[in-house]
Amino acid sequence: MILMDNIDNCSIKKSVVALGKFDGVHLGHQAILEELKKEKNRDKEIKTVIITFSISPEAVLSDKKLKYIMTDREKREYFEHSGIDYLINIKLDKKFLNISAQDFVKEYLSEKLGAVKVVCGKNFRFGRDRQGTTDFLSNIGIKFGFETKIVDYVTIEKKEISSTRIRTEILKGNIELANKMLGHEYSVTGIVEHGRELGRTLCFPTINIQPPDDKILPPNGVYISECVISEKNRVGVTNLGIKPTVGGERIGIETNIFDYSGNLYGQEVTVRLLKFLREEKKFESIYELQEQIKKDIICAKKEMRY
Repeated sequence: MILMDNIDNCSIKKSVVALGKFDGVHLGHQAILEELKKEKNRDKEIKTVIITFSISPEAVLSDKKLKYIMTDREKREYFEHSGIDYLINIKLDKKFLNISAQDFVKEYLSEKLGAVKVVCGKNFRFGRDRQGTTDFLSNIGIKFGFETKIVDYVTIEKKEISSTRIRTEILKGNIELANKMLGHEYSVTGIVEHGRELGRTLCFPTINIQPPDDKILPPNGVYISECVISEKNRVGVTNLGIKPTVGGERIGIETNIFDYSGNLYGQEVTVRLLKFLREEKKFESIYELQEQIKKDIICAKKEMRY
């Protein structure tokens, strides 16, 4: 996959294009990706192109720092694994947002990317003041020689799947529903750091990672989890929070991996959250914490039939 951050540098003769923030790359986004793959299978000369953004238009216009389901790196790895040819990750600013819908189609989709097909969802909008609608795109596509494919909503529980809805469920701690809408597990990737090694003292050794600053996090608590280590999935329990019993202050992700004793310090691991078990709480003693950890592990193993 070719990664670019400036669409002005593109020169593609023939492509099928999808645009959007793609936060989470949820089931609705995946339906769009499938359309790109179909076009690629039909004509091997066509390049599949994703145009996405490091931050959302809302964040640019409001000057707010927003948090996202997926980091740029996580999205990049997902698209690469999906076989996308070009990922154009635009550094969005107010100047770019001021480009008219017609100019965007002419200068970028047609001239720079050689689009023969553009794929988007029903609620897609683009261009200055979001003036570019799906109807506009379909009509102007005829003029510039590309087909427009509007992908229907994907729904769960009779409601449309959207990144906004998924972020809401993550913030509520409804990880199972969020994962169902994502079509994959919500995860956090980080480098294993040295902690206080209290878990080892309690006979429950753990690994510790720090979440990225721009990552949306579910409520502090204990979760059934999976750790991806050297491309293998290992079940465990994860505490997300500040560890109040031992006087913690910053939010971290601490995971006990079942039946694993390897040294992971300095290595990158991905922790996938599967199910919420309980809220984080401060215990009166280390002994009480140790007993609760035992119960958490028993519960997790029973749920996972481990």
